[in-house]
Amino acid sequence: MRLQLMRQTPSYCTYMHMRTIENRE
Repeated sequence: MRLQLMRQTPSYCTYMHMRTIENRE
């Protein structure tokens, strides 16, 4: 379970980061 969470964390972080950039622009 821990591995799954860590594996999904990068994707979620990237998703949020991309959304932040879109909102900023």
